[in-house]
Amino acid sequence: MKRFTFLLVTVLFFQSVPAQDKKLVSLRGGTLASATNSGVGFQAAYATEIQERFFFSTSVGYFTFDDNHRLNVNNTGYQPPQRIINEAFPFTFGVKYFFSKEKFNPYLSFFWGMLKRNANVYSIVDANEISSRTIKSIHDTQLTANIGFEFGTLFYLTENLAADINVNASHGTIQTIMLVGGFTYLL
Repeated sequence: MKRFTFLLVTVLFFQSVPAQDKKLVSLRGGTLASATNSGVGFQAAYATEIQERFFFSTSVGYFTFDDNHRLNVNNTGYQPPQRIINEAFPFTFGVKYFFSKEKFNPYLSFFWGMLKRNANVYSIVDANEISSRTIKSIHDTQLTANIGFEFGTLFYLTENLAADINVNASHGTIQTIMLVGGFTYLL
């Protein structure tokens, strides 16, 4: 519920930015990958026109990762397989440029962002179940700054609703590639 509240407050905050010509609100789902693992999740984005075809954009997201690892938790010998669940919370803001005003509307974006990542270790009861009992909580929280770019396209289905697909790559302490698709609504 806290995540939903955060996303809602972010979108409402940027909705209150002084009136411009166009505003875009997007909700997308997809995958986020780093060098060590990948996960699935969603991203909410908001963009407001600052000049013709140029938009200020921001986004927040939530992605979760399931990876099987063999960990030696207390260095006393072999431990049974355990699953680390990682959560990633990407936040970006930047400038987006649309190449056309047609039904098919590709765009390029440059952004600066932060990525927060959490991990915990859980015992495994069987191969498909995670127990609710935590063996050891590894609180691997990382907050890193990234810069990157995004390339995507809007394909308008109606006058105000577009299918949106994009890929973005960011570089920082943690390098990521994100592929997401969803819908964008023109306010």
